[in-house]
Amino acid sequence: MKVLLIEDDIWQADLVKDRLTKEGMEVAVVRDAIAGIEQVDSAMPTVIVLDIFLPGPNGLAFLHELRSFSDTGDIPVIIWTTATMKDTLDQFSPYGVTAVIDKSLATLDELVVAIKKAVQV
Repeated sequence: MKVLLIEDDIWQADLVKDRLTKEGMEVAVVRDAIAGIEQVDSAMPTVIVLDIFLPGPNGLAFLHELRSFSDTGDIPVIIWTTATMKDTLDQFSPYGVTAVIDKSLATLDELVVAIKKAVQV
């Protein structure tokens, strides 16, 4: 399974990448939305883990761009952010968002479960 992690916090990205790699996932890490789109174009991921608050274009801009192309429209996305956005999952579901996880409260195990669930959908 190929995971694209879009996370600008290097420490957080390293923690997530290490955990997902231990689960046998292939993880590519980029630090911003533009690099995320470039990565999707070069190596189509199975699932995307997306921080919303990014330098430059934010995660919402990334979602709009991702969904504007037919070949990327079905990639499941998990929002992994410090924002309290759980009540807005229904608003994000048209963008392929399968879970919204507050990374300041959740464990990496919860992220792993969300990723596995997203690819089964």
